[in-house]
Amino acid sequence: SLMNTALLETNATIEVTDPIRIQDGLEYDWFTSFTSNTFNLDPAEIEEVSLTMVHPAPPPPGLYRMLVTGTDIENNVSSELTLYFDVPILAGVDIVMPGQQFLVSPLEPTQMQILIFNEGNGAQGYDVELVSPSGWHLGLDSLGTFVGSSHGSTGTLAKDAGKPIDITINPPGAMIPAGNIFDAAIITNEEGMEGVGSKVGHEERFVAHEEGCIE
Repeated sequence: SLMNTALLETNATIEVTDPIRIQDGLEYDWFTSFTSNTFNLDPAEIEEVSLTMVHPAPPPPGLYRMLVTGTDIENNVSSELTLYFDVPILAGVDIVMPGQQFLVSPLEPTQMQILIFNEGNGAQGYDVELVSPSGWHLGLDSLGTFVGSSHGSTGTLAKDAGKPIDITINPPGAMIPAGNIFDAAIITNEEGMEGVGSKVGHEERFVAHEEGCIE
């Protein structure tokens, strides 16, 4: 709000600086707008003012500062208010699959590779969980604590960076008719945020084919 503390009527203005990220001093030319920026105020009158800022989605993480200045034009007196807002690291992940369906052997392990991209607003790591259909086992070749683990971590990925993930699909070992379809799931979650961070699940459908037809 803007208040006239003088004993006489006065004209006033209000303005705001572009946001500055404190950690590196970068200034961002984001759109800002007040409901009004010029006022005629009676003695002791208070005028409510709203400030709107439009930023990219998501904005870069960090602590930002903006300086709001109200000026009494008639008396050349200014008052300042510093606004702070903190943008956390926001997760965003994309999983690129080899296709809608993936052919696998009903008797021998089959290898496949997926790509995980960090589409958040900053460096972020993701936990990866493989959910296998009954009788099958999907294991991470190198991402987990041991070969064949169903859980693992990408480690920290830079913004917009990707990481290839190698997976081995182990069949039940029994003869399965060609053409049978099985559904598996790949679930990603922010590192250290299990049950709290937003999960992203991708379903992979694989089809058993006749043994000896692997190319």
